[in-house]
Amino acid sequence: MSRDINNVMDISDDPKMKPRDIEAILDAALNVAELLEEDHLDQIGTQVIQDFEIDRETMGDWLKGIEDGIKLASQNIETKTEPWPGAANIKHALILEACIQFSARALPEIIRDDKIVKPKKFGKDPQMQKLARAMRVADFMNWQLLEGMETWTEDLDRLLIVLAMVGTVFKKTYYCPIERENKSELCLPDKVTINQNVKNLKQCRRLTHEIELYPSQIEERKRNGVFLDVELKEDYNAEHSDNDQPHIFLEQHRYLDLDGDGYPEPYIVTVHETSRKVVRITPNFSDEDIEMTFKENGDYIITSIRRGQYFSDFHFIHAIDGTYFSYGFGYLLSHATHTINTLLNQLIDAGSLDNLQSGFIGKGARIKGGQIEFKPGKWIKSDSSGADLKNSIVPLPTKGPSNVLLSLVQFLLNSYYKMISLSDIMSGQVSGSNTTAAEAMQAVEQGMKVMNSIYSRVYRGLRKELKQLYMLNRDYVSQRQYATVLDDPQANVQVDFETVSADIVPVASASMSSQIEEVMKLRTAIEMQQHIPEMQRIPLGRRLLVAMRIEDIDEILPETNPNEPTPQQQQYAAQLQQLEEDLNFRDREIRVKEGDLQLKSIELQYKATKMVAETQKLIQQANVEGASIDIKSLEAHAKSVAAEAAYIQAITLDSGESKNDSRQGAGD
Repeated sequence: MSRDINNVMDISDDPKMKPRDIEAILDAALNVAELLEEDHLDQIGTQVIQDFEIDRETMGDWLKGIEDGIKLASQNIETKTEPWPGAANIKHALILEACIQFSARALPEIIRDDKIVKPKKFGKDPQMQKLARAMRVADFMNWQLLEGMETWTEDLDRLLIVLAMVGTVFKKTYYCPIERENKSELCLPDKVTINQNVKNLKQCRRLTHEIELYPSQIEERKRNGVFLDVELKEDYNAEHSDNDQPHIFLEQHRYLDLDGDGYPEPYIVTVHETSRKVVRITPNFSDEDIEMTFKENGDYIITSIRRGQYFSDFHFIHAIDGTYFSYGFGYLLSHATHTINTLLNQLIDAGSLDNLQSGFIGKGARIKGGQIEFKPGKWIKSDSSGADLKNSIVPLPTKGPSNVLLSLVQFLLNSYYKMISLSDIMSGQVSGSNTTAAEAMQAVEQGMKVMNSIYSRVYRGLRKELKQLYMLNRDYVSQRQYATVLDDPQANVQVDFETVSADIVPVASASMSSQIEEVMKLRTAIEMQQHIPEMQRIPLGRRLLVAMRIEDIDEILPETNPNEPTPQQQQYAAQLQQLEEDLNFRDREIRVKEGDLQLKSIELQYKATKMVAETQKLIQQANVEGASIDIKSLEAHAKSVAAEAAYIQAITLDSGESKNDSRQGAGD
């Protein structure tokens, strides 16, 4: 059996090994090991153990670092013999405090308002069907994570603590054929083995997960056809009388060429570590993951196989040298903690020497041998005078605790508190009585920015986990369970969990903000709404109540129909209606005035015509009879008619302008 440069087992040039068709392999997906010969299985089991040991060796320095960090943070009591037996051995809780603070801040951001998943619309959705489907999926997955999976929230709490301590943690999301349900479980870092030199989880060629199974669990898997029915021997310590000890299995995600075509396929191989027996092999792909090219004679060539993903990785701070495993506080603060512990122990030891004095006793003291014990109110007789005692007893010179060392400890703590965003205001303590709310919010925001890069990596890991669970729900959640949980007649598991557009994201933000910061931002937006009427007041109010962790929001602020006009819009509509009524009334008044003006205009025309006729008559009489004409009377009458005409013209112009102004105001 040959091996290629990628450390992949190949049976294509081994005449003893019988190749298998890819269809037969998929048909036996529960356990492909049933199709293979015992010799073939033994070789696979041996190679799995060897590859596991190679990968484990590359992780040696990282594992040693997290072991030292955990030892420092565990606060175990240890007795010291240097510089004397029983000397001080204080361990400062810097690492533990940093891990607890990180977990306390991150957990409420991941689970908000009893939700982990929220819908998010991508692309166009004119009929809102995508959003409705995403809301159903989000409701089901929220129930699934919080209620269906009993240990998910507990694992999340442990994940955040362990992640802050060691730097890299894994979640395994899979379908359990024994319990017949989807699971997403925490994998402790020392139980997952990956070659340290890989770039990322997607490109790694091998991943090994150590699993502990009790004898009853092993028998259960044998009876369900999950494991081969082979004898598994475990080397128990003879001193232990308990026979119900767990067995260690190595579940290795790797590549094998079982169909003998020269192209390796991804498989999951489970091997009993002690006996090196292969108990299960299952393909880590489905028929949908295979791409092939067909020839003219009907044969085909597999061109690529997409590997399934079971693990999602969470990283704290990436390694400086670019290797895979990341660093946590256990590694980053280990040297600082060692230094702080040394300084604190020196201060305590100096205080002990200064308080419990020791020294030299000369012969002139004439004190009998043995230990002399003192207590309050007790006096010891001596054969020597006071002067002889004073001259014969010489205390060992001590300086007591050093203020310089104490200042150095405080300086180191303040420096590292800044690095881990553990200042007074970030830990809930007010730095001064004159600190305003705005200044406090700015300080919190600046402190959070230091940790936002870490939060973004946690967010990415959570997205991977939710995506994997989404795909498993599509394949394994029953229609009955889906419809029962949602109580929605339109809920169809195959339609909702389609693979083209998964419009769901974690409810947490990639840059997790504090609660006080979010509340302040929403209050600012509500104040802006008074100057920007287009902003929706009700949605802003609901978001503020959610940020303040107020329960029963629907009772306080019931949801409204988005098509229903807002109170501002209703007020504007009433004002427009009143304005329209006023304009109609003014139009009626203007029309009445126009009628009066028309009558007066006709009357004026009549008077002018009459005056012209009378003037012509007077002129004719004067010519015939030779009588004189009363010019002053005619001028007075003409002025009277002209003044009345000017008045009517002025009223007509005012009426026209008023009418135009009213119409223009209505248009505005």
